[in-house]
Amino acid sequence: MKNIKKNLKWIHYSALLIGIAWAGFWIFFGIATLMSESFSFEGLKWVLLLTAIVLTSALIPLRWQVIGGVILVIESFIIAIGYRIMMTASLKTYVFILLTASLPPLISGLLHLICWKQSKKG
Repeated sequence: MKNIKKNLKWIHYSALLIGIAWAGFWIFFGIATLMSESFSFEGLKWVLLLTAIVLTSALIPLRWQVIGGVILVIESFIIAIGYRIMMTASLKTYVFILLTASLPPLISGLLHLICWKQSKKG
């Protein structure tokens, strides 16, 4: 039993790390894009919105694991489906977006949900 709780703790920490690293990558990407182009308040507005969304969704599981896990999974599907509908990009670009924007919150969310489910069993 003690070993199971230890494993669940590591799953939880791994899920948090994946979510926070994903959020950090996209926040860095947004700030770098804003700095590399000519400054505009419109661009700043989008970077602040991106920061608020990804950071909030990555940190919610710290307090509410199941709600945060569900939000991350839903967010992952919205990114994957929304990007495909809204953009007419090549397959390579779409795969890149899936791997960098959609897959990390999906993995993090599923790990949070698995950890929550396993903790309720024991």
